Amino acid sequence: MRTLTTLVAMALMTALPVIAGNSAEDYLRKAARGDANAQVELGLCYKDGNGGVLKNPKEAVHWFLTAAAQGNARAQQCLGECYEKGIGVKKNESEAARWYKLAAENTARQQQKSAEDRQRNDEYERGNDNGRQENQRKNDKKRPDAKKKSSKRKDKKNQSSPAKKNQIKKVEKPEAPTEPDVKPQAAPRNF
Repeated sequence: MRTLTTLVAMALMTALPVIAGNSAEDYLRKAARGDANAQVELGLCYKDGNGGVLKNPKEAVHWFLTAAAQGNARAQQCLGECYEKGIGVKKNESEAARWYKLAAENTARQQQKSAEDRQRNDEYERGNDNGRQENQRKNDKKRPDAKKKSSKRKDKKNQSSPAKKNQIKKVEKPEAPTEPDVKPQAAPRNF
């Protein structure tokens, strides 16, 4: 049980933001508006008697439950600790295990979502936004008169060598038809 508690606490410390430099009064204003992180911080103030409030473990559990109801993994971990140690609630190992498990699952889910968001942002920054490119192709097909944008890669190929430029020009703009090769015949000489 202690190992699970330690692992969850370590994961939460690295994965979730902490509101720093605020008093319990600041947290209370934000918590009242539904800010789950502020609710957790306010709960910690009441649990430890910090931030200008008296120690009140039952009030701490109230704020942890409020934030945990929003899926806040840090609040769920705090509730696990409260049930494990009997802080503000009756000591209950099975309830503690349930909260620790929820916290671990939510932390893993949040980390997965963060990783997916980072990957999506990286792809977008590299210009590999396939959805946008696919939409552009569909729009071009719908409007046959739309001008096709040439890719940068094509432009670079066109500029690579003069010989290739000439070949590409011939393909893009065929020459006008010429008359067949007919040699002019010399006119007969009169002597």
